[in-house]
Amino acid sequence: MILFIIIDARDRDMLQKRLESGWGIIVPGILVMLLALSDLSFAQWRLIVVLALLSTSLMLFHKRLRHFLLLPSCIAFASGLMLMVMNMKG
Repeated sequence: MILFIIIDARDRDMLQKRLESGWGIIVPGILVMLLALSDLSFAQWRLIVVLALLSTSLMLFHKRLRHFLLLPSCIAFASGLMLMVMNMKG
């Protein structure tokens, strides 16, 4: 019985971790999509990528912000994809 309770509690924690990582991808994806609609220039997209990468590296060393590391790294990734699309277009 005690083993079942421990496994049940552990599974809930794992489910919560999966949901957190899902939000860490959905929120930056929506943000980059909204930025894409604002028709930013190539230089502005490069600045967003650089700022996202810098904030990722700074958040890595902060105890509390380390849990939200996926947010700026996903912004950098999606912005890099936007740069590739813009480079193919023009």
